[in-house]
Amino acid sequence: MIERDELTRSEIDIVGLITGHVYERVVYGVLGEGRDMFPFVEAMRDGRVVNSWSMSASEYWVHFVLQHLRGADANELVLIDEPETSLALPGHRPFIDEIARLTLSTGCQTLIATHSETMLERVPPALIRHVGASEDGSVVTPITNAASLLSSLGRSPRPVACLLFVEDDLAMQILHEILRIFAADELDRFDVVGSAGKDEAIRAAKLVARSRRLSAMAVLDGDQRECGAADGVSFLPGTQEPELMLVNALRSDVDESSNALRVDPVDLRVALDAVRFSTHQRVFVAIAESLNGVSAEELRSHAIRLWLSDSAVLAEARALAERLLGRISHARSFVSR
Repeated sequence: MIERDELTRSEIDIVGLITGHVYERVVYGVLGEGRDMFPFVEAMRDGRVVNSWSMSASEYWVHFVLQHLRGADANELVLIDEPETSLALPGHRPFIDEIARLTLSTGCQTLIATHSETMLERVPPALIRHVGASEDGSVVTPITNAASLLSSLGRSPRPVACLLFVEDDLAMQILHEILRIFAADELDRFDVVGSAGKDEAIRAAKLVARSRRLSAMAVLDGDQRECGAADGVSFLPGTQEPELMLVNALRSDVDESSNALRVDPVDLRVALDAVRFSTHQRVFVAIAESLNGVSAEELRSHAIRLWLSDSAVLAEARALAERLLGRISHARSFVSR
């Protein structure tokens, strides 16, 4: 292999989010010479070497696209037809985000044809065109809103297929964000229901699981993992109370948080220190009360996004989304029988 291009750790983590694999090393290069040259991928994952010959078609496709974009220049137009092909739904968002990042970094122009709702929602409406057919040929129409485009294409809401029972309102908000990131195309198939703690969530999931039309799962906070794994139980990322992890995320980058929330960094640090001994149910209310013009809801939303920007947390969130998407498939097959 010649013209070797080894990915950095952060780039490897991004590829892992797209494909669902955990890589130790990824190298792009070229095999052959002259007209026989073609792109080649070699990676180390799960302690073994894989390459273009041994990867699945969907895994190789991701590397193939990214390798071409990494080598593009400002004078090139890169055409990508349905990048979501053969790719698991949780990979759609990180894939379109990485395509956008590489497009901007190389200065090339990228033209994508896609039917992925997740990808469409990640692209500014001003850059989206609806291509339709008429007697005179193709008709290209600018759009102003991705949701209205999907509605015009017949993407109307579908019946709920899976009920997800969580411990409280904060867990509902976290799970909604995870589904929005990794399962936007199937978001209307889930209904997230708040419960009065883990025991009620587990009981409710067991009861609904008897249904012939609905699937169900209890998604507990990360600090409940001592309950043990079970078929109808899963967990939010992490091993601590969600409130604690979200507040720690705010503390980890006070400057970014203060800028996003439009507050003074010193005031935010003081507010975060003042809630060290608050009950976890009131922590965001207490922080909001210490800051002028910021609601507890706004604080929670920002903290969740900041927390999910951590690569390890995001990888856990993807794994959870994949399991939940599996519940939808299970519900469909059950109904068909």
